[in-house]
Amino acid sequence: MRLFAQICIGLCLAAACDAQTASSCSHRTILVNVLNGNRPLNELIPSNFHGAIHHKAVTIASVRPATRPRRLVLLFDGSESMRETDSKWKLANAAASMVVDNAPQDLSLCLAEFAGSTHQLTTFKDNREVIQRELVNLNARKRQTGSRISISTALLDAVAYAANFMQPTQPGDVVLLVTDGGENHSDENVAKLHRLLLASGIRVFSIFLQDQTPILNPVEEQGEDNFQDLARSTGGAELTVPSSSPGPFHASYSVSKADFDRLNSRIRGMYLAIMSPSELEIELPVRLTKIEEWKLQYKDDRLGKSPIQVFYPADLLPCDTK
Repeated sequence: MRLFAQICIGLCLAAACDAQTASSCSHRTILVNVLNGNRPLNELIPSNFHGAIHHKAVTIASVRPATRPRRLVLLFDGSESMRETDSKWKLANAAASMVVDNAPQDLSLCLAEFAGSTHQLTTFKDNREVIQRELVNLNARKRQTGSRISISTALLDAVAYAANFMQPTQPGDVVLLVTDGGENHSDENVAKLHRLLLASGIRVFSIFLQDQTPILNPVEEQGEDNFQDLARSTGGAELTVPSSSPGPFHASYSVSKADFDRLNSRIRGMYLAIMSPSELEIELPVRLTKIEEWKLQYKDDRLGKSPIQVFYPADLLPCDTK
């Protein structure tokens, strides 16, 4: 798998380099989503965007509607830490089911489960009923007496698996995780995965079950930071679901109908960020020699004090990808 990942990274970076040099490396096209509260802004104006890198202004050349995303890989964390309380497992399974139920009909889904390794459960050709049945099967396996559950969590490897599975990528491709952020078993290097995602244009979204217990495993805490950074840097987002009652070792989660209704509404909101991208053409004021972070804002006086959210890849690849 690691050799395959290296090959895919090389191909993706070469493609990215060719695309940049075609009209100079400073010219980039990126996907952005702008939400006004709970609705997407579709008639975007270039002059309302304000970008900066190295304290210099980034020129916004144009903005136009992008092709709607057509593929999403749903990664379900089936590791032991997700099963430590019934409420946590029930909430995770319900969240995954809501992702499937709320998916637009023109979005193809693929389901995979990960723990110490990743197992693909469906393909993009399978319908929603097949995917829901596999989620039910996950529940059945959990209830089996003596069912062996991996104590390992290879979250980064799972994201790399999904990214490689989606090659060649399509505009707006998405990886969406349902996880508690634990990571203690990956072979994948986070820096290489970072570059693969940026070069492929794959966006990482997550439904994060946040364990608020006072005792945290330092290795898993680092994994949480890694996957949160992948979401931010690729133009994705994180939907955080905090535990309701932090205990000394294992947290519990609220699983009432009202809690599920709120979560379902938030997942519908996440789909607004996933399914309404625009293509933003930018001109950088400097030549990048390494992966660099930049800032992008959208300001429109006509919207008053409405809460504006901008989802965009916060990191940009360097001009030289060798």
